[in-house]
Amino acid sequence: ARKTNQLTMVLTTGVLAWAIALGTGELALRLANSRYPIYDLEMVRYAKELKMRDLFQEVSHLHRPNTTARLMGVDISLNGLGHRSATDLGTVKGADEARVFVLGNSITMGWGVPLAELFTTRLQDRLNREHVLGPGRRVVIANAGVGNYNTCTEARLAARQLRQVRPDLVLVQYFLPDAEPRGFNSDNLLLKHSYLAAFLYDKLRKLKGLLGNEDLFTHYRRIYEDTSTDWQRTLGCLDEIRASSVSANAFMLAMLVPQPHDLGPGSPYRQLYDKIAATFNARGFALLDTVKAFERRFAGREKGLWVSPEDSHLNMRGHELMAELLHDYLLLHREALAPSH
Repeated sequence: ARKTNQLTMVLTTGVLAWAIALGTGELALRLANSRYPIYDLEMVRYAKELKMRDLFQEVSHLHRPNTTARLMGVDISLNGLGHRSATDLGTVKGADEARVFVLGNSITMGWGVPLAELFTTRLQDRLNREHVLGPGRRVVIANAGVGNYNTCTEARLAARQLRQVRPDLVLVQYFLPDAEPRGFNSDNLLLKHSYLAAFLYDKLRKLKGLLGNEDLFTHYRRIYEDTSTDWQRTLGCLDEIRASSVSANAFMLAMLVPQPHDLGPGSPYRQLYDKIAATFNARGFALLDTVKAFERRFAGREKGLWVSPEDSHLNMRGHELMAELLHDYLLLHREALAPSH
């Protein structure tokens, strides 16, 4: 009996020690994140506070309508359609409006960027300030970007919302990761509610990637091979977005934006961007290729584009350049904003 009691005490002490250590770690991370946002933990909060399951299970997740959260030190407010836009385009379309529906991932949504600095907000304000459509007419832009989306999930979202929004222009913002497959999340409660568990899980996942044999460029080069099922599936989904746009009487424009890691003249990623652009052109997609403009302005200063030293999402400088390039494109192609095509 004495040995049993001693064993029980040892086990109890061990369990308590682990519980105290885990509790201390959890509290420390929460306190640290409240003072200086930690990317991995802010992504957990994003999933918990602004995302929800898709009841139809067509996509992995949706934005939760009419919700607000402060993430990476920036307020993110979603309207009734889950868009990060001040105007809810679920309303009746006015005769004086030209509407733009923007599809993309978390960079499109503007992760870490204030609403006023988003490329969609900047573009809308400038076009209207310059009366590009003429007196009495205005441009209204819906930012439908959703974190962790790819082109195929964007195609599902477009199929659901285009007839309700009734845009004149559908803009698809395209990045290298948009051809990567996206599965359904397991909705793990521990990872969803514990900062410590989510933090350790992400670090282990990244360590596994570093220990792997495939570097990031090799990973993307494999995805964009002609025989890649992911690449062919992505092109098929772009065809779907174009078909949905045509059905909604809207013009579709793809905007190719580079990853803000290596924009130098010798970057191996250049061959991938060139291949994507050539393929889009061959399939008849209207394309705004921003890669060279980003290279000219930020080559050798790539981290000046990042939201934070550990977060390579495009910051307000990147959004400023995208708004500038889109503005110039639309001045040359005003037919893209015409009420009928």
